[in-house]
Amino acid sequence: MSFPLRRLPFVVLSILFNCLTPEELIRLSFLSKRFYALTKALKKKPKNELEIYFSSFASIGFDYQFVVEPQFVVSDLSEIRENDKLEFLVIGDALPCFVSMNQHTLGMNIYCKDDRFEGLTVLSKYITNFYGIQIDSVIIGAEKSIDDPKRIIDWVMNRQGSVRSCHFECRISGNSELRYLFNNCKVSKSLVIDVQTNRRFRYNFSYEHGVMTIEKSYELRRNDGTIASIVIDNGENENFCMCVWPDFNGKLYPVQKL
Repeated sequence: MSFPLRRLPFVVLSILFNCLTPEELIRLSFLSKRFYALTKALKKKPKNELEIYFSSFASIGFDYQFVVEPQFVVSDLSEIRENDKLEFLVIGDALPCFVSMNQHTLGMNIYCKDDRFEGLTVLSKYITNFYGIQIDSVIIGAEKSIDDPKRIIDWVMNRQGSVRSCHFECRISGNSELRYLFNNCKVSKSLVIDVQTNRRFRYNFSYEHGVMTIEKSYELRRNDGTIASIVIDNGENENFCMCVWPDFNGKLYPVQKL
């Protein structure tokens, strides 16, 4: 005997919904406008970061450290697989699509009439509006089209201004794509770059940093007067650090008077 979920008391529904993962709650919200309103009212803010992947395939989901398979994969209709069991769905009154009902797949495959970029952006708006959050991380590449990185960078930056982290991979060209990333993508925490550029590629960064006390370091000196300090102990960061003089303002190496 089945029991209609929506007839449960709100307290019981809240407990039930909070036992679901964020992506499971999103799937439940797809059922109807009433379920959308119900799940949105009783949801909790996700603890995991929201991540977009746009390269060899397009996906969006919540970042779990040990989960490799993406939760929502967006593809064109031409990529429908032969054995997929499909159901027609309209997401947020804006994205007519076919959804894969294959029980052996942990994620959800969404096939759109429009190209995958349009489908990904509509689905991203749906998820961010549902939870009242922003996109935390983007992983972008140019495996399908050289214009893909630019399209996703422009869309995310126009929508929210910055991201916490970005992983950029481009093996087709490199120079112009990397320069576009530096000029237009604002990253607040972590930037990972895997790009092939020519040996003459240069880019000048404008980076403000607070006062840094260097206690232990190796020094490298060039004949033109340039001095670099390789910091051995970088405190809590535990990262490689190199400070170079003259700095951006032309300030020379700080020599203490004996």
